[in-house]
Amino acid sequence: MKRLILHIAFWLIILLMILPAVQLQFRFIEEKPLNGAFTVSEKPAFTKAKWMTGEFQNGLEKYLKDNSGFRNFLVRLQNQVDFTFFRKANAEGATVGKHKQLYEYDYIRSWLAIDYPGDRFVQTKLQRLRYVQRYLKQEKGIDLVLVFEPGKASFIRNISRRITAEGKTGRQPTNVTWPWQKNRLLIILICIPISCS
Repeated sequence: MKRLILHIAFWLIILLMILPAVQLQFRFIEEKPLNGAFTVSEKPAFTKAKWMTGEFQNGLEKYLKDNSGFRNFLVRLQNQVDFTFFRKANAEGATVGKHKQLYEYDYIRSWLAIDYPGDRFVQTKLQRLRYVQRYLKQEKGIDLVLVFEPGKASFIRNISRRITAEGKTGRQPTNVTWPWQKNRLLIILICIPISCS
């Protein structure tokens, strides 16, 4: 009986190893394609020169990796297992927040003013925009209005409360507010009183 179980386990492992290759060749099960921005490698053309330099082997390796059978299902399965059991987001630039919500690091960096380029940089940009604004108004009769929309972190209270509670705040209250009046720019600020806690 024990020997029979070992034989079944052995052939089951062999079948699991062969199945992706059979799926790659015959596509007997329709797979739902992955969504997102990525490029899938194409099958490389065989030439003696590419073989000798190793370019063909590298290209074929990428092709087999990107097109192996059941790849889409296995990628989804790995992402779901990582998210469910390890609270890990495999999306680039994303992190898992409270209540299993995904947040992008870019929003958090902006909220903390980590990516703030500095007052001098902002002042220079605003002066240039004011010049363009004046030129368009005087020469063409066109009003150029700058619109600043709030970042996601500024109106989702979960993020702002948690960041402030952890003491990670690097925010400067004067980030972009003070140069506006000095340059007399026509600016609209969009304030959204939404609480998504």
